Amino acid sequence: MELSACSAEGLTPPKTMKLTGLIGERRVVVLIDSGASHNFISQRVVEELRLLVAETPTYAVSLGDGCKKWTSGCCEKVELKLGNVKVEEDMYVFDLGGVDLILGIAWLAKLGEVVINWREMPMQYVVDGEKRKISGDPAMARQLVEPGTLTKITDVESWFLVWELCIVEPGVDGDVMDELTEQQQV
Repeated sequence: MELSACSAEGLTPPKTMKLTGLIGERRVVVLIDSGASHNFISQRVVEELRLLVAETPTYAVSLGDGCKKWTSGCCEKVELKLGNVKVEEDMYVFDLGGVDLILGIAWLAKLGEVVINWREMPMQYVVDGEKRKISGDPAMARQLVEPGTLTKITDVESWFLVWELCIVEPGVDGDVMDELTEQQQV
């Protein structure tokens, strides 16, 4: 089984979508991740909702950073509501950081052709001739993370940071530029 280290911690890597859903009456944060091989549910949610866990042989989940975490258990036929769409999937129990559920390729592959607008976050597909739409929440997508927040990540044996660098074009107003010292301008 494979899962990106970012997804395991609830960070939102590119080509993923976050939204809220419901298991029963409990609100859950869902990450749709085409980089995850299976569907995963947080150990915390399993305990809170007292979901039945089918015993499985111990399995390794390979994180994208090369680390493997060993775990076991599967919640079968978990009923999840995403807006007007009902999803029923087997979910492997895993200690997730910032999300409650991850829907991976195990679910996505069943949908067939899927159309996604990554900027506005609608995801559309057809099941049994019926058009369905799930909307991600752009506000839950990639966000600036403060260094203090990163220190709270404790449940992954090795974690990493990806720094995105970009060129910032000078756009300082001339009057402001005149007020800067020579050293500040460099």
